[in-house]
Amino acid sequence: TMTLRTPLDPIKTFTDDPLRALRCVRFMSKFPTATIDPSIIQAMSMPQVQEAYRAKVAPSRAGPELLKMFSGARPAEALRILYETGFDKAVLDPEKVPELKPLKDIRMDQQSKWHNFDILEHTLQTIGNLDKLLKQDNIGGDIRRNMLLAAWLHDFGKLDPSIQHPKPNDP
Repeated sequence: TMTLRTPLDPIKTFTDDPLRALRCVRFMSKFPTATIDPSIIQAMSMPQVQEAYRAKVAPSRAGPELLKMFSGARPAEALRILYETGFDKAVLDPEKVPELKPLKDIRMDQQSKWHNFDILEHTLQTIGNLDKLLKQDNIGGDIRRNMLLAAWLHDFGKLDPSIQHPKPNDP
């Protein structure tokens, strides 16, 4: 059925080797018909699994998994799972990536009449739409992956609190 699951209890599996959680999301992205067993989603949401990830997984091990996730058939869906489970906070741990420390949460309202979505939903929509266009034009490989990564990061600057201030003519 292309249902991704662990052979043992997912909490135990992911606590022992937390990178497996990220790999599971990557495999979901890679295989267009794959689904993730709900027990895995639940385990990824557990604080002890996220703490194990922070303690055991170096960014250098996570980077290749993220690159492969963005090279897969469904990067926006995979990224959505990371954010919906809260696993993004373990993967993008500000203690390991200090540049992220001052940033606000990506679920931040853009407070703009030109944006209907918070930054996360806007970003996921952007990745999904860009991916459709790239596939229509048969653009793949590293170019597709890099463009999708750029789409993911394109609004991170808005999360910097120093640029968020009311404007005199539009508070």
